[in-house]
Amino acid sequence: DRLERDLANAFVYDPSGSAQPAPPALRFEPSQLAFYTIQPKTQQQQPAVRYVTYWYGQRDVDGTSTQGLWRTSQSLGEARSPSHKPAQELILPECETLSLRYAYAPADETAALEWLDKWLYQNVLPRLIEVTLRYVSERESQRVISIPQGSFKPQPP
Repeated sequence: DRLERDLANAFVYDPSGSAQPAPPALRFEPSQLAFYTIQPKTQQQQPAVRYVTYWYGQRDVDGTSTQGLWRTSQSLGEARSPSHKPAQELILPECETLSLRYAYAPADETAALEWLDKWLYQNVLPRLIEVTLRYVSERESQRVISIPQGSFKPQPP
Protein backbone atom coordinates (compact mmCIF):
# COMPACT_ATOMS: atom_id res chain seq x y z
CA ASP A 1 0.00 0.00 0.00
CA ARG A 2 2.84 2.38 0.81
CA LEU A 3 4.52 1.73 -2.53
CA GLU A 4 1.22 2.38 -4.28
CA ARG A 5 0.79 5.71 -2.45
CA ASP A 6 4.34 6.75 -3.38
CA LEU A 7 3.79 5.82 -7.03
CA ALA A 8 0.45 7.68 -7.19
CA ASN A 9 2.43 10.91 -6.64
CA ALA A 10 5.49 9.96 -8.74
CA PHE A 11 6.87 12.44 -11.25
CA VAL A 12 9.89 13.08 -13.45
CA TYR A 13 12.21 15.65 -11.91
CA ASP A 14 13.95 17.86 -14.48
CA PRO A 15 17.01 19.58 -12.99
CA SER A 16 17.86 21.53 -16.16
CA GLY A 17 19.25 24.95 -15.45
CA SER A 18 20.25 24.01 -11.92
CA ALA A 19 23.81 24.73 -10.79
CA GLN A 20 23.62 22.12 -8.02
CA PRO A 21 24.89 18.55 -8.47
CA ALA A 22 22.56 16.42 -10.57
CA PRO A 23 20.04 14.40 -8.60
CA PRO A 24 19.97 10.60 -8.92
CA ALA A 25 18.24 9.08 -11.94
CA LEU A 26 14.96 7.22 -12.05
CA ARG A 27 15.37 3.42 -11.91
CA PHE A 28 12.68 0.95 -12.87
CA GLU A 29 14.44 -2.43 -12.86
CA PRO A 30 13.45 -6.08 -12.29
CA SER A 31 14.02 -5.97 -8.52
CA GLN A 32 14.27 -2.30 -7.54
CA LEU A 33 12.58 1.06 -8.01
CA ALA A 34 13.91 4.58 -7.50
CA PHE A 35 11.79 7.62 -8.29
CA TYR A 36 10.67 11.08 -7.18
CA THR A 37 7.38 11.54 -5.40
CA ILE A 38 5.45 14.23 -3.58
CA GLN A 39 4.90 13.56 0.10
CA PRO A 40 1.42 14.98 0.73
CA LYS A 41 0.82 17.73 3.23
CA THR A 42 0.20 16.62 6.81
CA GLN A 43 -0.83 18.57 9.88
CA GLN A 44 2.83 18.88 10.84
CA GLN A 45 4.47 19.36 7.42
CA GLN A 46 4.04 21.03 4.07
CA PRO A 47 4.15 18.88 0.90
CA ALA A 48 7.70 17.81 0.08
CA VAL A 49 9.62 16.32 -2.84
CA ARG A 50 11.19 12.98 -1.90
CA TYR A 51 13.49 10.55 -3.72
CA VAL A 52 12.39 7.06 -2.69
CA THR A 53 13.78 3.62 -3.38
CA TYR A 54 12.34 0.14 -2.89
CA TRP A 55 14.37 -3.06 -3.19
CA TYR A 56 14.69 -6.56 -1.86
CA GLY A 57 17.93 -7.43 -0.13
CA GLN A 58 19.86 -8.47 2.92
CA ARG A 59 21.30 -5.85 5.27
CA ASP A 60 23.13 -5.90 8.57
CA VAL A 61 20.88 -4.46 11.28
CA ASP A 62 22.37 -4.23 14.79
CA GLY A 63 24.83 -7.02 14.01
CA THR A 64 22.14 -9.32 12.62
CA SER A 65 21.73 -10.10 8.93
CA THR A 66 18.15 -9.21 7.98
CA GLN A 67 16.47 -9.84 4.63
CA GLY A 68 13.28 -8.31 3.34
CA LEU A 69 11.75 -5.46 1.37
CA TRP A 70 13.52 -2.16 2.11
CA ARG A 71 12.68 1.50 1.49
CA THR A 72 14.64 4.74 1.67
CA SER A 73 13.31 8.27 1.47
CA GLN A 74 15.45 11.39 1.03
CA SER A 75 14.78 15.06 0.50
CA LEU A 76 15.92 16.45 -2.84
CA GLY A 77 18.95 18.08 -1.16
CA GLU A 78 19.94 14.83 0.52
CA ALA A 79 19.56 12.91 -2.75
CA ARG A 80 21.90 15.37 -4.51
CA SER A 81 24.64 14.87 -1.91
CA PRO A 82 26.92 11.94 -2.79
CA SER A 83 28.08 11.72 0.84
CA HIS A 84 24.58 11.40 2.31
CA LYS A 85 23.60 7.82 3.17
CA PRO A 86 19.83 7.54 3.60
CA ALA A 87 18.32 5.60 6.47
CA GLN A 88 17.09 2.20 5.31
CA GLU A 89 13.67 1.14 6.52
CA LEU A 90 12.70 -2.54 6.59
CA ILE A 91 9.05 -2.55 5.54
CA LEU A 92 8.43 -6.28 4.95
CA PRO A 93 10.83 -8.52 6.89
CA GLU A 94 9.02 -11.68 5.78
CA CYS A 95 9.57 -10.84 2.08
CA GLU A 96 11.77 -13.34 0.25
CA THR A 97 11.76 -11.85 -3.27
CA LEU A 98 10.55 -8.78 -5.14
CA SER A 99 9.81 -8.98 -8.88
CA LEU A 100 8.78 -5.99 -10.98
CA ARG A 101 7.52 -5.74 -14.56
CA TYR A 102 6.51 -2.72 -16.62
CA ALA A 103 3.82 -2.34 -19.30
CA TYR A 104 4.82 -1.32 -22.81
CA ALA A 105 2.45 -0.48 -25.63
CA PRO A 106 3.27 -2.56 -28.72
CA ALA A 107 3.75 -0.74 -32.03
CA ASP A 108 0.44 -2.25 -33.21
CA GLU A 109 -2.12 -0.20 -31.26
CA THR A 110 -4.67 -3.02 -31.43
CA ALA A 111 -2.34 -5.54 -29.73
CA ALA A 112 -2.36 -6.26 -26.00
CA LEU A 113 0.13 -4.60 -23.69
CA GLU A 114 3.49 -6.31 -23.34
CA TRP A 115 5.20 -6.77 -20.00
CA LEU A 116 8.97 -6.50 -19.78
CA ASP A 117 11.40 -6.62 -16.85
CA LYS A 118 12.98 -3.20 -17.29
CA TRP A 119 11.62 0.22 -18.23
CA LEU A 120 13.85 1.45 -21.06
CA TYR A 121 12.80 5.09 -21.31
CA GLN A 122 14.73 7.86 -19.60
CA ASN A 123 12.73 10.68 -18.03
CA VAL A 124 9.37 9.01 -18.66
CA LEU A 125 7.45 7.08 -16.02
CA PRO A 126 5.85 3.74 -16.85
CA ARG A 127 2.07 3.71 -16.67
CA LEU A 128 1.63 0.26 -15.12
CA ILE A 129 3.90 -1.69 -12.79
CA GLU A 130 3.27 -5.29 -11.79
CA VAL A 131 4.64 -5.98 -8.31
CA THR A 132 5.05 -9.58 -7.14
CA LEU A 133 6.17 -10.34 -3.58
CA ARG A 134 7.06 -13.83 -2.40
CA TYR A 135 7.17 -14.44 1.32
CA VAL A 136 9.15 -16.80 3.53
CA SER A 137 5.88 -18.68 4.14
CA GLU A 138 5.84 -19.43 0.36
CA ARG A 139 2.79 -17.19 0.01
CA GLU A 140 2.77 -14.80 -2.94
CA SER A 141 0.97 -11.52 -3.56
CA GLN A 142 0.72 -9.65 -6.81
CA ARG A 143 -0.65 -6.21 -7.64
CA VAL A 144 -0.72 -4.05 -10.74
CA ILE A 145 -0.16 -0.41 -9.82
CA SER A 146 -1.05 2.49 -12.06
CA ILE A 147 0.99 5.69 -12.14
CA PRO A 148 -1.63 8.31 -13.07
CA GLN A 149 0.81 10.48 -15.03
CA GLY A 150 2.84 7.63 -16.50
CA SER A 151 3.16 6.83 -20.16
CA PHE A 152 2.48 3.90 -22.47
CA LYS A 153 5.37 4.29 -24.88
CA PRO A 154 5.52 2.16 -28.02
CA GLN A 155 7.93 -0.71 -27.50
CA PRO A 156 11.39 0.06 -28.90
CA PRO A 157 12.78 -2.23 -31.62
